[in-house]
Amino acid sequence: MAIQVSEPSYNDPDWEDLPGKYLSSGGSGRIYEDLIHKRLQGIGLVPAGFSPAGSTHNQPDFKFYASINPNNVDIIELGGEAKLDVAADFGQCALGYKNGKWVLTGATDAAAQEMKLFLRALGVEEKVNMVWGSAGAPRKWFDQVGDAQTKTGRNMLPNDIKHDHDNFKDIMLTGSDAPSMQKLFKYYAKKNTYYIQIGKAGFYYMAKDPARLNNSHFVSVPQLGGSLKLRIRRKPDGSSNQPWKYSFTTAIKVDRKPEKSPIDLEQWDDDSLLKELDPSGMMG
Repeated sequence: MAIQVSEPSYNDPDWEDLPGKYLSSGGSGRIYEDLIHKRLQGIGLVPAGFSPAGSTHNQPDFKFYASINPNNVDIIELGGEAKLDVAADFGQCALGYKNGKWVLTGATDAAAQEMKLFLRALGVEEKVNMVWGSAGAPRKWFDQVGDAQTKTGRNMLPNDIKHDHDNFKDIMLTGSDAPSMQKLFKYYAKKNTYYIQIGKAGFYYMAKDPARLNNSHFVSVPQLGGSLKLRIRRKPDGSSNQPWKYSFTTAIKVDRKPEKSPIDLEQWDDDSLLKELDPSGMMG
């Protein structure tokens, strides 16, 4: 199996850990999602009343209208995912410890439940238990350790923090153990999201291409390529002066980068975007 176990690394933060890079000032919204939304909104391609998903992960990051090529003037509404760059996470899930085993936990809305089903189908829980299971319950959670001497929160003892640091090392799933692009596409399709814009890489379709942009008379939009990996780790949540603040998480990451797309929603000028997405001029 392509399972790599290594010392903890704190130089590769998750999407949610980077407010300065990924969120607008004050945490009011994701800069990149807002950027793509405003680009499309500025040329009249965004459905009325729609706003970017932000921290809500059960809807697309952006929506847009497209008229399906000059030979078929139907206008359709489409959903898209926005990623700042290829280093961004493509989905996260929390890990907990219950009844003597590691299990996937976290949010309970429909999209989060889909992500859990997606990861369980890959055998993620079994693989985590295979690597971490012999260490027993993490000292992080007092009620699951059953030791009256164990303290939680800021009162955690240094030896308990060290125990979790030493016993729950980073796990990376690659190759056949990692999520495939096709399975990731199916996850997004459950949210009616078939397109993705990635900063510095461009615009792609995923599970299918309902707007027929791959057969565009102007520029053909490619299907997202590359490969994925799954990182599992004890993730620090606080500053270096708060060693007791950590959680256990999974994150889907890009392993092999996709080839650059010839179309880019961020970089293209308005006329080019209209020619690509509204070739019939139905929305002009």
